[in-house]
Amino acid sequence: MKKLALPIIIAFGSHSAFADTTFTPEQEAKIGEIAAQYLVDNPEFLVKASQKLQQQQLEQQADIQKSAVLSNKDALLNDKNTPFTGPKDAKVNVVEFFDYQCIYCARLSPTIEKLQKKYPNVRFIFKETPIFGNRWEPSKYAAQIGLETFTQKGSSAYEKYHNGIYDSGL
Repeated sequence: MKKLALPIIIAFGSHSAFADTTFTPEQEAKIGEIAAQYLVDNPEFLVKASQKLQQQQLEQQADIQKSAVLSNKDALLNDKNTPFTGPKDAKVNVVEFFDYQCIYCARLSPTIEKLQKKYPNVRFIFKETPIFGNRWEPSKYAAQIGLETFTQKGSSAYEKYHNGIYDSGL
């Protein structure tokens, strides 16, 4: 089969590149055959299309997540039962969802602790999220103790408890 030179106009029904161009069903079938063969002969276009689609999907997912965060902003920032450190009226808030049994959370903890010390005007909000609690009961227990510590003794005691758990390497 003879290779086509670009440009190629692919048109299907009303989705034509030129709004006033229409094709018969036979012409559409032939265009489809030509386009399919071109893609087989030049698969790098499929890779580019796949990458573009993946990027679009990631952007859509990020928009959905951003919308969810913004619609729950008040619950995230102003839940009186959620432990926090730093000023209540901080202009910058960092919300951390974590599980004491999560290895990634444990790796991030020293960085969060350094940031707390470096930026005392930032409020750090700690959302106890024991996602591993069904497999490791200590995950739920540690979260419950953390919440009780905050409720009974406040932010300072909670910060010592929270950082202490991660410092212990458990």
